[in-house]
Amino acid sequence: MRYSRERGVTLIDTLVGSALMLVVFLGIAAAFELSVEVVSNNKARAGAIALANERMEYLKSLTYPQIGVEGGIPAGNVPQLESVALNGVSYTRRIFVAYTDDLKDGLGAADTNGIIADFKTIRVEVSWVSRQGERSVALIGRVSPTGVETAVPGGVLTIIVVDANNIPFQNAQVQIVNASTSPIINITTYTGEDGAISFIGAPAASNYQIVVSKTGYSTAQTYPVTTQNPNPTPRHLTVVKKKAETGPSLMMRNVEREEAR
Repeated sequence: MRYSRERGVTLIDTLVGSALMLVVFLGIAAAFELSVEVVSNNKARAGAIALANERMEYLKSLTYPQIGVEGGIPAGNVPQLESVALNGVSYTRRIFVAYTDDLKDGLGAADTNGIIADFKTIRVEVSWVSRQGERSVALIGRVSPTGVETAVPGGVLTIIVVDANNIPFQNAQVQIVNASTSPIINITTYTGEDGAISFIGAPAASNYQIVVSKTGYSTAQTYPVTTQNPNPTPRHLTVVKKKAETGPSLMMRNVEREEAR
């Protein structure tokens, strides 16, 4: 009696084959999902660039005195923050305008002509949320006055933010409010690499309220003078015409480290 030497398909063979097929299909699905995500992000990024360009060109089309933002220094009619929908994507558009001192003719007291508001810097940032988190694009431009530059009224307001080790604190959110000026000042911006933010042409006034915050850190702020607290530390800032006002350094403390002590 003869026996066949041919083997049948065992359960192990079936499982191995199925596993290989599953790996292949998962790889194809992942590649497809990635390609869709790349296309989606590129589309969203293109929309963000278009929105940033649109606002930048609009600001540059204004006359020099008109270039500014609502509640800003300098003031204008363009909102600092707005929500915009384009091609099914929700964007947040943030505009920042400030006078800038040009290094070419000297900075601050070393300025050769004594005029430190040499031009206006415009920053337009557009952000959106993707599956990987928040993404953003930013455009920066500068606009110079027509003809000879002239001095601007007011003084210079500078806020400095440091950490518990007195190291400059970057990307801290700074809110500046002064209800006594006309128009009212209400600015939300962020510190740079040097932990500072400066505004040339800040209206001469008292009671500049400063609040500094960042997720994971304690909030630092200035305080008003009251009958209960006649000598607050630090107190609201005062800007004097043609003077530079730099408030005391506002310290940010890591909340988690403080709680661990």
